[in-house]
Amino acid sequence: MLVYKLCVCFFFSLAVLSSESRAEELTASSTDQMRRVLEGEDDLLNDFRSYIQVVERKLNNIRIIVNDALRRQEEASKDPVAFVSNPLNALPMLRRMQQDAPKLYSYLKEEEGKDLQQIADYNLNVITDLDLEYAAKALLRIQKTHNLDERKMAKGLLAQKQYNAKLSTLDCVCLAKHLRKQGDVQGVAKWLEIALEQYEETPEPVLKLMNTERAAILKGLDMIRAKQG
Repeated sequence: MLVYKLCVCFFFSLAVLSSESRAEELTASSTDQMRRVLEGEDDLLNDFRSYIQVVERKLNNIRIIVNDALRRQEEASKDPVAFVSNPLNALPMLRRMQQDAPKLYSYLKEEEGKDLQQIADYNLNVITDLDLEYAAKALLRIQKTHNLDERKMAKGLLAQKQYNAKLSTLDCVCLAKHLRKQGDVQGVAKWLEIALEQYEETPEPVLKLMNTERAAILKGLDMIRAKQG
């Protein structure tokens, strides 16, 4: 029953927030539009998978070339002077650097751009800052209305039921940024703390790519705590 009430509250929150938003319809306020976003994300991920296959083939090709070069390098390191003095070594080496190297560079630089074209054609501008703000408000309104524990909610626990949906470090930082705009210093600190607790659950390369490393979160948390006194 509580889960049902939470769902009702969520859609009620969406309705209230919708009346508070601008006149134009936000993507986040329409379940049909959100369904399309889900479909778009699925299509984008499929293209990413295809791109990964292309990159893997490219890496395998480069790896073959590098391994062949390493064998030559090992032989040359035994006596570099004798190696380069041998015309059977000198000519191939100069040819590789003069002809092969530029082609390999172009291969790395240009082919990837072509493979990215389909992904680059996606219009990601359909999701705006207002949509993100809208979704954050809806989630936080439920948490506040039902006095839900932030940590448990972040781990997917609602009404004593564990769901597969969880909030990652990136999600928690997103909520913290939203609350910072609202001037809720205590809420910012809470969600940054949870972001750190969830840190190990997201691959670190992903967090680095998104400029959300542990040091950055700690720095933000220290600044907030300093404001709290």
